[in-house]
Amino acid sequence: MSNKKLTEEDWSVLREVASMLNTFVREGAFGYPDRLANAYSPRTAETVIREALRDARSLLRQGTKIYIPTIEVIEKFLKLVEKDVNVCSKVVALALAFPPRKKSEKEGGEG
Repeated sequence: MSNKKLTEEDWSVLREVASMLNTFVREGAFGYPDRLANAYSPRTAETVIREALRDARSLLRQGTKIYIPTIEVIEKFLKLVEKDVNVCSKVVALALAFPPRKKSEKEGGEG
């Protein structure tokens, strides 16, 4: 993918993953975004995403409004990462760029 541009579908996948990561950013928990941005291999990125998804589910059960991507989106994201691990930096940049949500928008439910 280093010589190919990302398609609009690829960008859509990145935005969906970024939306989930943005909740951690809003909460000041930069661990997942930092680890993902610094992922040196697809295996590392997969581990970070798996852990983030697990914590996202916990946050959802606790009443935090958080978007959780579908299985299809995660599969597509991991395929993009296999082609070029640098997409991890792009998804984190998007997560950091999303505007913060208001406190009233954190009332449970999936994205």
